[in-house]
Amino acid sequence: MSEIRERFPAMLVNEQEEVREALADLMHRMWSRWTAYLFSKCEEFNERGYGNHIPPSWADRWTRQMNTPYSDLSEEEKDADRAEADRVLALLREAIWPGEPR
Repeated sequence: MSEIRERFPAMLVNEQEEVREALADLMHRMWSRWTAYLFSKCEEFNERGYGNHIPPSWADRWTRQMNTPYSDLSEEEKDADRAEADRVLALLREAIWPGEPR
C-alpha cells in the first residue's frame, strides 16, 4: 500500500472519500443492472403477478458459472466480466489521471 500511496498520494489521501463514494455508486449500478437482468429472465408464477421464478435452464447456467473459476469460463463469459472490469478501470483512470485521454 505504501508504494501506491507514494505514486498516487492525491487519490489516496485527498480524494479517498470521493473515490470511495464513486466506486460504491458504480458497484450499486452494477448490482442494479444484474438484478434487472435476473428479473428479465424470471417468469411470474401467479395470476396477480406477484413473485418470480427463475427457469431451471438459467439457474443451472448461473450455478455452473458461479462454481467455475474465471480462468475456466468461455471467452464469451469472460467478456461479460471484462466489461464490468472496464467500468471500474474507467472510474479509476479518471480518479488517478483526471482529464487524460483514454
